[in-house]
Amino acid sequence: MWNDQGGGGGFNTPGSQTPGGGEKKRTRAQNLVPVTISSVLECTEESLSIEGLEVGMVCLLGKVVSISNEATKSVYTLKDQNGTN
Repeated sequence: MWNDQGGGGGFNTPGSQTPGGGEKKRTRAQNLVPVTISSVLECTEESLSIEGLEVGMVCLLGKVVSISNEATKSVYTLKDQNGTN
């Protein structure tokens, strides 16, 4: 009973593997990259890429100069000492 090697309704049956030939989903970038604020502002809305590398998350280092809280969002204004806001 416990040593049976056959099928029997388990979740890992061979027929339940991912079917081949289907369209593969594009995976999201999982890397964290430090960037300047101006680099983020230059990117398009389609994807965030810095120097040809698709970026999943960014780390901004700067001084918070103002915060605006609204009903559906919070807006933070940062200054990162590179000459732009």
